[in-house]
Amino acid sequence: MSVILMAVSLQAQWNFGVKAGINFANVNPTELYGKTQMSIGPMAGAVVGYTISDWIDIQAEPAYSRKGYKDKDLVVMSGVDGVDAQKFGLTVTADYVELPLLVKFYPFQNIGINVQAGPNVGLLINRSYKVGKDKDFDMPFNGSGDERFKFGMDFGIGYTASRGMFIDLRYNLGLTNSYKDLKCFQDRTFAIQIGYMF
Repeated sequence: MSVILMAVSLQAQWNFGVKAGINFANVNPTELYGKTQMSIGPMAGAVVGYTISDWIDIQAEPAYSRKGYKDKDLVVMSGVDGVDAQKFGLTVTADYVELPLLVKFYPFQNIGINVQAGPNVGLLINRSYKVGKDKDFDMPFNGSGDERFKFGMDFGIGYTASRGMFIDLRYNLGLTNSYKDLKCFQDRTFAIQIGYMF
């Protein structure tokens, strides 16, 4: 009997789910490169949760996430000695595999509203640039290479329904640079995510 009760208790503590959403991504403004504009991209992943108490859950959320930014004021120099300048729109797309590790705190029992925070680590799997109509534009950034790994913090609020559906509003504060030799371009991303816990 005690073994059965223990198995039921363990099953109640661990929970699994899936989620998907939309990122509204940008990078922090810089004095050198100016202000950029928001880029919209998808995200999707899994959720592995552990219930510590009625007040606190811990969740790991491995996911694919598309981020990036736009610069509608990009000027490309060409011609002899770069005397010819043309203005193009730049779109930067960055695809990541991310792993947020979050603590969810439920201040009101039996309501489902929660506040959440925790670190977010990511691995860059692809970055592409589109300038004007050129989808394969080579953007050297003065020889700076991509920073493959990133680290940041996630903050958010959410609501979990009694039947397992949930919705989260997140903000990702990037703390590492996107490029190795440029001390800027940290991610700044708002996200809307919906999912289901089985």
